[in-house]
Amino acid sequence: MHLSDMDSGNYARFLGVEGGRRLTGTLRQYGFYPGEQIRVIRIGPFGGPVLVEINQREIALGRQVAGKVRVELIPDRNVSQDNLNSLPEK
Repeated sequence: MHLSDMDSGNYARFLGVEGGRRLTGTLRQYGFYPGEQIRVIRIGPFGGPVLVEINQREIALGRQVAGKVRVELIPDRNVSQDNLNSLPEK
């Protein structure tokens, strides 16, 4: 699964990058190491960026870059969109 396929609010574990050394190096500078937990905060509309949290930092990744980031869902941490819609409003 790729980061660009995830929904807002989901958690995943970073597996790797389908890209060259330059992209891999850039993501490592942001803290993307195998096994690190990622939370998808928001997905921009109309092909906009994917805002994620990793190592207590918020990082915006372009949709093309997010499509190269391989992740696996962390099932125990994820909330389905149906459950979010059923929560009472404040």
